[in-house]
Amino acid sequence: MKPTFGHVRDLPRKELGVDAQNNFKPKYVRVKKRVNSISDIKKAADSAEIIYLAADPDREGEAIAWHVYQLLPAKARKKCKRVIFREITKEAIQTAISKPRELDMHMVNSQQARRILDRLVGFEVSPMLWKQIRGRTGLSAGRVQSAALKLLYDRREEIQEFEPEEYFTIHGVFDSNHGSIETTLNTLNGKPVDIRKENEAEKIVEDISGGRFWVEAVE
Repeated sequence: MKPTFGHVRDLPRKELGVDAQNNFKPKYVRVKKRVNSISDIKKAADSAEIIYLAADPDREGEAIAWHVYQLLPAKARKKCKRVIFREITKEAIQTAISKPRELDMHMVNSQQARRILDRLVGFEVSPMLWKQIRGRTGLSAGRVQSAALKLLYDRREEIQEFEPEEYFTIHGVFDSNHGSIETTLNTLNGKPVDIRKENEAEKIVEDISGGRFWVEAVE
């Protein structure tokens, strides 16, 4: 068994590594920290009868298995099988080996799309972030962080532009065979209730106080 210790290939660190003019084709390079692992895997693959790619059972794991597959020579690729197990037990591993499958390219492409989006956003935005926040060169502005920052910014703008308006709500407490039921008046005569003046609220309470009420529906 030969470990990868994580991703064996990734986009280059000092360049965009994505050809936006060529269907966003990624440029992969070997991860320097994994050079020895890659060498060990390739040596073992030469003499192996079957090569089981047993990375994690998620998109990242599927991508790691695919990258290992891509680094192997054509002869070794023919011996590759993808196996999935979620526990390190004899039974789980034997079951996985008895039911190998091909690489799931849908999962691989899903991970690639995530990584490419991360790079397209982060490579351009991160340096801007470093300029604004002194001494924080390591800050990342990837696809998730940037979207979250945009949501926070928009929410802050809404808060600053908000102009408070007075409004009133009407609540009622009803006795039933199952105890008291507290409710809020949401509609009146089929229209949403929007009460902006106190005398309007008092008039509605006066109009409906003497009426009969019943449960029409439960949702």
